[in-house]
Amino acid sequence: MICEGFYLPGLAPVVYCDKSLNDHKNCKTDLKIFVNRLNSVETVVPYEYHKFDFCVVDEDNSPTENLGQVVFGERIRPSPYKMTFKQQITCQSVCKKEYAHGDKEKVSKLKFLKNGIALNYNHHWIIDNMPITWCYDVENGQKYCSTGFPIGCLVDKDGKQKDACVISNKYSEKNTYYVFNHIDVTITYHSGTNTDWGQEFGWDGGRIVAAKLEPRR
Repeated sequence: MICEGFYLPGLAPVVYCDKSLNDHKNCKTDLKIFVNRLNSVETVVPYEYHKFDFCVVDEDNSPTENLGQVVFGERIRPSPYKMTFKQQITCQSVCKKEYAHGDKEKVSKLKFLKNGIALNYNHHWIIDNMPITWCYDVENGQKYCSTGFPIGCLVDKDGKQKDACVISNKYSEKNTYYVFNHIDVTITYHSGTNTDWGQEFGWDGGRIVAAKLEPRR
């Protein structure tokens, strides 16, 4: 079989390698996750990531959007979520948020977050220039994959599960907002073994071919 391919300028494949090869000039070890603006099918108003009270980092080193991204309203920012190639992380805390009843600023932020959940605002995360997808079960044993995932979900006062709450009976308590503040990320990569580009890395190097996540409370 003969195959032909091409690559888009600025989107050449990136080779990642094991931390033991950290000083190698032809590969990277850190997997950087970027966050984009949040949007909702319930409203036309998008919000930048930092508008919500999420874990954030200094945005001075944000990547520069190209013309197409600017036209479509993309707002790509660095995130506090850190990963290393071929290093499995079981559980890692990013930050902690507390909301006291007497703190007006905190109460206002919590109210804004709850409103975002009620309107089903969705995150959009990016790694290695590709979206991190969320796949979940739908009817007839099928799976649906989306390039965004919700902040959380709502069960109304009548016990009706809204939006993402329908995917699990764990989200069923009446008049309750659930925040998806735990994210499991799975990275799939193509090993450099038996490839021209991976001769100097072998099993210690690879190129990312997919990234999926599972949000939960």
